[in-house]
Amino acid sequence: MVIMGGSELSPLSKSIVVHELVHALTDQHYGFAGFSDQLWDAGEFERVSAISSLAEGDATYFQLVYLQSLSTSEQVDAVTESLEVDTTVMDSLPDWFAEDLTFPYDSGFGFVERLVTDGDIAAVNQAYELLPETTEQILHPEKYHLREGGLPVEIPTVDVPGYTVFEEGTFGEWNIRLFLLDGISPGDAIVASAGWGGDRYRIYWQGDPACAGEECRGPVAFVYRFQGDTPRDAEELADAIARSAQA
Repeated sequence: MVIMGGSELSPLSKSIVVHELVHALTDQHYGFAGFSDQLWDAGEFERVSAISSLAEGDATYFQLVYLQSLSTSEQVDAVTESLEVDTTVMDSLPDWFAEDLTFPYDSGFGFVERLVTDGDIAAVNQAYELLPETTEQILHPEKYHLREGGLPVEIPTVDVPGYTVFEEGTFGEWNIRLFLLDGISPGDAIVASAGWGGDRYRIYWQGDPACAGEECRGPVAFVYRFQGDTPRDAEELADAIARSAQA
């Protein structure tokens, strides 16, 4: 482990070490990292996001537990140092980029906090043995407790002349909420995405599959089919997607 800084670790750096050691310990005992890599290679990005949220939420939770054990002056120093981090690059990116990067930490923390509240620390260990499968379960921990997964959805064969299939998978509640950043209010986006019941997407690309780099960029077609938890949920989601797409 390589830590940026001077000859001594600051309180914030120490808490980051704790965060990374939690990852090392959980992977040592539960081996989730290798499984996540397998899912990634298989294009199961929604499941990877759910597992990442458990892992990052776990490490963030105990990072904060550690910070609370420090003296008041060290806690102040840690907060002050965190506020001085240069965010120029992040601030220059679209809003959804930062939202997506912080999702496993923020929503994952809420998920782990709920696990601890409901079942104490042992519930976090148990979650590595019964991994969450969707971002819906991360956003709504009660659905994780009920083991409510996504409804099965199939996309019919669609021929898009001149395009090849680039990727196919599950979009999930979190990605739907990200997609709805434009065109509707944040509150409406949360309500609409919360009605997610299951989905499937397919991306078609008008380009050479063997090509790579900026010169290979080309138009894409996004085919999406979803189910709501209820017919009303489906109607609300369809309306929100249409308004967002137009925006």
